Amino acid sequence: MTLVFTDLGQLIQTQFGVNEIASMLTIGKAIGSVVTRQSDASIFQPLAAQYNLRISRLPSWLRDVSLDREGTILGDRQRRVQVQSAMACVDINSIEGLATFLILILRYVESAADIVEDVENLLRGDYEIVSGGDLKDFKVVDGNIEKESLPFSLRNVLRSFVNGVIDADATSNQRNVCMTLMTELAGLVGSAKFTHSPMGYVKMEHQKVLVHVFNSGEASTSSSMEILNSLSAGAAMIGLAAAANGANVVVEVIKNDHVTILKPKNRPAKYERETPRIIRLWLSQPPSTILKNLSPDGLNAWDKINKGGSELLPLPIYGGMLEISSHVAKNFSCGHSTEVDLALWKVAVLTGQQATWVSMGGPDKKLAFALTNEYLHSHIEIPASLTRLADHHYRVPRGDRRHDLARKAASVLHEVLRYTDYSDFNPVQFNASVDLINVALMVGFLQSFIGNVTSRMMAYAWTVDCDRTLGLVEKCTDTGINLLQIITQASRIWGGITSRYLELSRSTSRDGNGDASMVLGIICPQIIFVSNILLDPKAVAENAITEGLLSWCEGSSPMLPRELNSGFIMAGHPSYRKPSLTINANESIPEDEDQGEEDFDPLIFSIEPCSTSMGSLGMVLCAWHLGDLMMVLDPGVVLTNLLRRRSMTVGPETQPRQATHRIIHMSPKFLQWLECGFVIQNGAAVIDARGKSDWQVIAAGVVAAPRVVFLSEALDMSLALSPSVGLQHGFVYVLSGALEEDEPPKPETHVEVRDACNSATSNPF
Repeated sequence: MTLVFTDLGQLIQTQFGVNEIASMLTIGKAIGSVVTRQSDASIFQPLAAQYNLRISRLPSWLRDVSLDREGTILGDRQRRVQVQSAMACVDINSIEGLATFLILILRYVESAADIVEDVENLLRGDYEIVSGGDLKDFKVVDGNIEKESLPFSLRNVLRSFVNGVIDADATSNQRNVCMTLMTELAGLVGSAKFTHSPMGYVKMEHQKVLVHVFNSGEASTSSSMEILNSLSAGAAMIGLAAAANGANVVVEVIKNDHVTILKPKNRPAKYERETPRIIRLWLSQPPSTILKNLSPDGLNAWDKINKGGSELLPLPIYGGMLEISSHVAKNFSCGHSTEVDLALWKVAVLTGQQATWVSMGGPDKKLAFALTNEYLHSHIEIPASLTRLADHHYRVPRGDRRHDLARKAASVLHEVLRYTDYSDFNPVQFNASVDLINVALMVGFLQSFIGNVTSRMMAYAWTVDCDRTLGLVEKCTDTGINLLQIITQASRIWGGITSRYLELSRSTSRDGNGDASMVLGIICPQIIFVSNILLDPKAVAENAITEGLLSWCEGSSPMLPRELNSGFIMAGHPSYRKPSLTINANESIPEDEDQGEEDFDPLIFSIEPCSTSMGSLGMVLCAWHLGDLMMVLDPGVVLTNLLRRRSMTVGPETQPRQATHRIIHMSPKFLQWLECGFVIQNGAAVIDARGKSDWQVIAAGVVAAPRVVFLSEALDMSLALSPSVGLQHGFVYVLSGALEEDEPPKPETHVEVRDACNSATSNPF
């Protein structure tokens, strides 16, 4: 059944439950969403009344703009609910409608914070379709003449409204049309470089387009032009977004004296009889008569737009394998034909999807993943001449694992070219080809982390810096890549997000105590990536990353809190923040009576929003037991402890004894008294949670990271239970493998063993 989205009451009565609605409203009030968009929009009516705002006659090319939306809203655990009439009540011939349309056509080229300023400009009458009313009046402040200003508190409401409109447009038909048009534009422009330049000139081009689209010419003293010439691809993107939403706007791209007309295929028939608004993008040198009119309108316009230096937003490349492989090949100057570049890309992506990983602690002590030796060494046999080329690609010592990566990339090249001898192959072209293959391998590596890969992942919204990606590929062979790097790189490949937002995480991912919060997902302009620890923590405990580390979601996300600017979904700290409990292995601990399987009642996990010390929203993991909340866990700690150490490394039994300590055996149910977390002193601990994935999650949450090892292999578990094998001092070993039919007898509590000197960290080498 498809939900007709009208009001909150119907949502509760039909597809969404009260708990879901409560979470949606909590998050929506903080950052805005499709659920709170209508309440945020109620501000426009009192604004119009207070400042005497009115709308001039709507231009004919805007009269068929459609603001109604169909799409998907994501509920609990990202279940999909189809909705209709998400904005059916919004009329383009109203201040709310014009503000909504403004957001929809700017969302692809400007950040939400910048769009708020554009909405304020709309209200002040800068685009002349809204009168501006009293906001055009002047007043004297401290001897200076200034315009009437809007209330400062209005910015928060407008920011929430902007987020709500973008959320409602997450999976709409209009957005799909816009993506098709922008793919054609990206094919003509062919650039997604990250450059640093003053934003003011680009912003002025955006403002010119807005005036061109909104201004009918009746209220303006200047002549109304039907054609707007521009050198900015962002200006063309605004025009394409307007056309995708029903406006009679056409974009002309002039390149090498060839004119390409971009417009939606299914336009109203009457648009063929009416004069459209034309935005002409010059990718070739324009005539001098046009060029002289393209310069900024003087210093006043420059000052008006706030000329502070900022990053120039890149133009995402929307396309499939052909478009992206051509773009990356041009970036590295590979010199192959388009067909060969595409073949190399396809084979490399498929090869990357087959990657296998080992978890480890990276140089920053975060959870990281490195490629296994088995994967790096598994490739087709290549000629000796090609091996010599591969061994000279990286200038590193002979035993460095990056040589294995170069040989694997060379095997992809050989699988496509199939030359018998590469002695005469140009080394420069070989190195460029390996770089192309490595970028494609990175795409496949990321897909190997995503559990629900579909054909949709063949469509890209690409803002990737290819040169920086090569460094990330190298990390996969040595220090490993962490979850943040995986998420941010995926957001650049499929999400269309820019580095401007990702850099914000450095300042916003720490709470008031200076503790780093773990990034567990990101909401991008085009897609959502969310860690499986939030969707199904028990599955992560059972399968580690064999079923995927992340999930790919499409639709509005009113239940996922995120950082307002960057879009990151953050792990939240439990509110109590008590110091960890220290358990001395030499002292007795409370013993549980013998309990059967029936006594281990199942736990239910839910994710809930929480406020951090910085005031932003994060996610906590709640464990419910027999109708009551048993404990609240940090999902970042749970994920790290579940995945960081998955095998046991101990010395042989004959190794000289260095110290004696005790091993204690804890019942899983004893863990419910250790919600604040615990550490072991003077010994080690073993928790037998085999067959109990829910209690494995609890164990991962209450053991103070990173001193916990999860053992799933039969040999590892038998070693941990053996009184003659050393366990590392201060570590907790959780037995998580499948139950065997003939269980060995469990050792006595407090068995004396030796302290092993070997680390319990998994070593990928």
